[in-house]
Amino acid sequence: MKKKLLLLWLLLPVPIIALHYGPGQRLMARDEAEALADRAEAAAAGGEHGQAAALFREAAQRVGASEPEAQLRLHVAAARARAQGGDAAEALDALDQLLADPRIEQHAGVGEEARELAARTAYHASWVMRLEGATRDEWLPVAEESR
Repeated sequence: MKKKLLLLWLLLPVPIIALHYGPGQRLMARDEAEALADRAEAAAAGGEHGQAAALFREAAQRVGASEPEAQLRLHVAAARARAQGGDAAEALDALDQLLADPRIEQHAGVGEEARELAARTAYHASWVMRLEGATRDEWLPVAEESR
């Protein structure tokens, strides 16, 4: 009886260690990404859009390819933060890369959100170009992208 209890006591850490080094790593990365996303949302709410975009990108890296929808949503959030920060060109480039990703077709909600954000950002960029005195030939192609 004592040998069985001793064996049970010695083998008790094995499943805990297996959980920690197996699926536990993915769960920890997801928790870290969620914390980074919360910090990014707080930074965006405080008007620090550059920092928010960087935090969203880092959260997307932490999530990795194991959760593609979450990763795509974080990339869209980073592009939104860039656009809100006034960097429409960089946001449009990021959204173009995101829309070219074949995984986005598997997640219809994310694709729709990315296309809508790209259209709004292109329209805003063309409006700013127009206000800054750009010629019609310069701002019209950008405005056409928003359609």
